[in-house]
Amino acid sequence: MDGSMLAAIRARALRWAYEVLQQPLVVLDTETTGLGQRDQVVQVAVIDHTGAPLLERLIKPSVPISAEASRVHGITPDMVRDAPSFPEIYPELISVLAGRAIIAYNASFDRQMLNQTCWNYELKEFPKRPWHCAMLRFAEYYGQWNPARRSFRWQRLSDACAFLEIPSIGAHTALGDAQMTLRLVQRMAELFTGET
Repeated sequence: MDGSMLAAIRARALRWAYEVLQQPLVVLDTETTGLGQRDQVVQVAVIDHTGAPLLERLIKPSVPISAEASRVHGITPDMVRDAPSFPEIYPELISVLAGRAIIAYNASFDRQMLNQTCWNYELKEFPKRPWHCAMLRFAEYYGQWNPARRSFRWQRLSDACAFLEIPSIGAHTALGDAQMTLRLVQRMAELFTGET
């Protein structure tokens, strides 16, 4: 890929950040029991365009929290023992997402985990749109090509924030990661010059 093509892709990623911030939006993040096909959401946070929490909940799953997942996010079975189940928070979650673009860092993962949890309780799943993936857009901006995947290399949220000099506060909590994602998108929008 030549330099002019990469510059155009990077500019397009910055334009996306600028444009997505012009519409009604929320930023969402989840923490889960693990990464497998039966795993579920154990924490969800949704914030508005200012970073204010609209919803932040621990959730009692119907499957165990893996030790590996617990080491990452710090959520233990004791912490969710008296938490509401997913069906109890589902109506509130649907309500805060309604009519807004949803930004997530690795949107396909968060959407998949929410849907796996929905399937477990026979709840209506989350549609593919209007989700936006800040991870994929940052990967375009960062510009490191992954020939094996034939796409831009994904960067961890903490690394992406460090690259743009954004403090990593509350990492690996749903609220902290949502707020870091919002700051990342805002910083990308600030870098947009109006050119593509």
